Amino acid sequence: QRLAVDPHEPSLSVAWELEGVLQLLPYELASDTLRRFIFHLAAVESNKGAIITMEEPEAHAFPTYTKLLAERIALDKSNQYFITTHNPYFLLSLAEKTPARDLAIYITYLHGRETRAKLLSEDELADLMDLASAVFFNLDRFLKDVLEAPGP
Repeated sequence: QRLAVDPHEPSLSVAWELEGVLQLLPYELASDTLRRFIFHLAAVESNKGAIITMEEPEAHAFPTYTKLLAERIALDKSNQYFITTHNPYFLLSLAEKTPARDLAIYITYLHGRETRAKLLSEDELADLMDLASAVFFNLDRFLKDVLEAPGP
């Protein structure tokens, strides 16, 4: 599938070829998943040397698109990303494809009345990967040392 732009019309279409005939679907009629995927992919592909923030880019997306977007981000060498997610498939796809030297995963948690963030070590990152899809059900494993420490 491709995004089609008609310079004579103020609209976008999703385009694909079927049996040698170009098919067009108005962008507004495309699924939410496809529209969100196009939006996030445009952010990845149209920026170079940028800092890009995304809040749950996998939200309301079919798993295939979640994995594909995570992998495109992971393989992008020209931008820096700050991403929040609650989706293990997005997180694991991103972590598997991103070179370790380019990856920092933080777990946010509430300590007293403060939101804090803990950077995972290389060993903790390996443990996180072993948890697979159960990662978000086991975040307490990574927070024992900080939750037991006295607060301010």
